[in-house]
Amino acid sequence: MSLDVSEDQINIVVNNIINLLNGRKLTQSMLIRVIANCMLITSRMKIQNSTKKKIVINAIERYIKQKSDLNQDEINLLMSSVDILVSDAIDVIADVSKGLIKIKQKCVCL
Repeated sequence: MSLDVSEDQINIVVNNIINLLNGRKLTQSMLIRVIANCMLITSRMKIQNSTKKKIVINAIERYIKQKSDLNQDEINLLMSSVDILVSDAIDVIADVSKGLIKIKQKCVCL
């Protein structure tokens, strides 16, 4: 795997997804919660945002393909959303942390 990320980093995020879902089926509506939790995990890693995106996308894809009981149509539907949601979410979080987007602190919840 040449993603510039370690297998341990991806496994940490996959395990987080497993713990979060706790046997529940991953659905489109749960996807945003899963991505938010994955981003919280990767925010603790001292890596660039582009690497965080790779880790989160790869971990979700690995979970969906290997650990879930979804059929191919459900997998395709979820993965079509993952890239866009992860990319946009990590960019917004980076902009907020740089002060480019002003928000009230009491409005933030992750």
